[in-house]
Amino acid sequence: MTLFGVDSGLIAFVLEIIAFIGCFVIGVAGYRGRLNRVSTSIGLVTHVIGRMIIAGGEPPASVVGFIVTPLYCLIAAYIGRGIWWLYAGRHLKPYTCHSCGHKIPYEHATSRCPKCGEFARCATCRYSLRENVSGRCPECGHEFGKEL
Repeated sequence: MTLFGVDSGLIAFVLEIIAFIGCFVIGVAGYRGRLNRVSTSIGLVTHVIGRMIIAGGEPPASVVGFIVTPLYCLIAAYIGRGIWWLYAGRHLKPYTCHSCGHKIPYEHATSRCPKCGEFARCATCRYSLRENVSGRCPECGHEFGKEL
């Protein structure tokens, strides 16, 4: 089957490659949300559109694709996340809880301190950084992810 003069299997393959690259970029961009759900959802949608709708996949191949394509997207996202960590993440020092002095890893700096339960605060103005993922204090503009 062809679509616009191009084999539909090739179009589905290119769509999957674009999805893998997109998941990789999401990982590199340091997406701190639900990386598993986002990348597997992208993989499922890509498989349904590419292999089931465009290429008209047969049942045995399509069932395997429901597992393999999201798995490849998940692997691409975690490879991207690993590259982000090697480039930037490992240089970020942990925050220090201003209440008890406990060191909070950068990944958990916008959550509660595991020791005393207080939220992380800006070192300059003491503004609560609860759920702040920008790396900058919204009150004073201090960049808190680089030198703490």
